[in-house]
Amino acid sequence: MLTKEVTAIAQTQTGRNIRFRDNLTGKVMSLKQFVEAIDRGLYHHYHNRRIGGRKTPCSNPDFSRFNNLN
Repeated sequence: MLTKEVTAIAQTQTGRNIRFRDNLTGKVMSLKQFVEAIDRGLYHHYHNRRIGGRKTPCSNPDFSRFNNLN
């Protein structure tokens, strides 16, 4: 079974993901750290979208469930 590359592990009461775990390395990242890592090209299956004026990590649209943020 494939392990998802990144999992959202904490969110606000409104449902905004704020902590993430890289399941391949075990690294835990804040929202800011994950956004910056995506901007640097470290996570090729993800991109940042502006939602409510704030950068928000999203999985790239495709047919794979491997990279979806849960």
